[in-house]
Amino acid sequence: MGDDGATVEQLRAELRQAREEIERRDRALAEAMEQQTATAEVLRVIASSPTNLFHVLDTIAEAAARLCDAPSAVVQRVDEASGVLGAVAGAGLIRPEIEQRRAEHGLSAVSPRAREPSPGFVGGRAFLDRQTIRVDDMAEAVKVEFPEARERQQILGIR
Repeated sequence: MGDDGATVEQLRAELRQAREEIERRDRALAEAMEQQTATAEVLRVIASSPTNLFHVLDTIAEAAARLCDAPSAVVQRVDEASGVLGAVAGAGLIRPEIEQRRAEHGLSAVSPRAREPSPGFVGGRAFLDRQTIRVDDMAEAVKVEFPEARERQQILGIR
């Protein structure tokens, strides 16, 4: 019976590993499908509104927020005249502020919180380093890596 018990435990362990692998693959497939759906949505908006830049950028921000399961997302750009980096499109809590700026300033609208690109903010560092930056938990990252972003992280609930 000792061998049978070990065999049963081995089978249970293999079954558990197989279930975990299936779950991992299911999550990866679901993520890939979400990304494909978001990409298709953005392409649809571009095709239907090729001259409405703000609609396209807002759609990109909405897709990014949804894919990251985030309460908000922004698209930033550097204003050529002033050299400041600010939000020009967004989803979530920041969207009304951005829409108000657009109504007042049109294409040159940048967030009133715009500032010169700084490595103390994720967007500033991404711009300065010319690379994508992944932050898994902004609430932790502001403690050490992006301290200048702490106040905005807390106000907007950025994670």
